[in-house]
Amino acid sequence: MEPKKTPNTVAKLNRILSKVRRRRVTTIDVVLDLIDEFGHVAIQALDALEEGRAYRIRFGRAYNVSFFVGNRDYYIILPETGYCGCISKYAVGAVERSLCYHFIAFKLMESLGIVKELSFEKRDFRWVIDELKYKKIDMDI
Repeated sequence: MEPKKTPNTVAKLNRILSKVRRRRVTTIDVVLDLIDEFGHVAIQALDALEEGRAYRIRFGRAYNVSFFVGNRDYYIILPETGYCGCISKYAVGAVERSLCYHFIAFKLMESLGIVKELSFEKRDFRWVIDELKYKKIDMDI
């Protein structure tokens, strides 16, 4: 099943996940709604849920960086916008593209309250981002 290419998919994802946020649990209704709306991408996101690969790094009170550890890469996530860093690698048709599994998995884990949080000082921002960019950080911290 291919994901539906309809406008405002972030709003649709948020509507589906509002049930999860209220109860902090994923029900079969939510799973079916995700699959109906996003197809095989939702199944990939549900698989990633078990592995808990969503992170948010806080740099003091100044910055938050959200990202998802994919199978081969780290992807910056902008949760409110629908942006995932994988778009920079697969930009063909980016304007009309459907949400990727990295983004859906991140939002699902965020709704469940299981995004892993890491904290650093504000002064550490540059080196942490550089480490992420070059895949040197071991996420089993």
